[in-house]
Amino acid sequence: MRLKFIDQVPADFDPYYFPPKNGTYIANRYLHHPVYRYRLLGVLCEGTLKCAMVVRMCRAAGRRLLRIVDMVGRMEGLASIAGNLQVLLKELNAEAVDCYNTGIDRETFVAAGFLEVGGATVIPNYFEPFVRKNISIHYAAYAAQPVVLFKADCDQDRPNVLNSEDEADEL
Repeated sequence: MRLKFIDQVPADFDPYYFPPKNGTYIANRYLHHPVYRYRLLGVLCEGTLKCAMVVRMCRAAGRRLLRIVDMVGRMEGLASIAGNLQVLLKELNAEAVDCYNTGIDRETFVAAGFLEVGGATVIPNYFEPFVRKNISIHYAAYAAQPVVLFKADCDQDRPNVLNSEDEADEL
């Protein structure tokens, strides 16, 4: 498995999890966003897209954080990209990568190098304005099948301050 920036999620790509998000949804929700500049990171196996991550850069006090705000596809291969994420963070001069989610198996994210936030480690949720504090996101969902949610679902990744430095930050 390898990690690389991609331009789009194919229209026929299997989102795998519920609620389903197809390539058109991803393009309209993220790639055509009027304020934030989102990019897509693809997890590829032998050239075939297995998972697509929607990411953007957050910045405060001269520091950068890569935020994964949404994902589609099968996430079982995330463990094999842990090294790739480390290289990407170094290339982007970012301190960390975060991914608020529920419904994805905890072991999948731990194997990919992610840790649960807690204790003395602070991974800020709010950058507009910046709040140096771990924040829990509460949610409710009703569905006949398991639900997988990420930070950008239900409008949790939205601009709170227009014309801040964050919108201009390039990946």
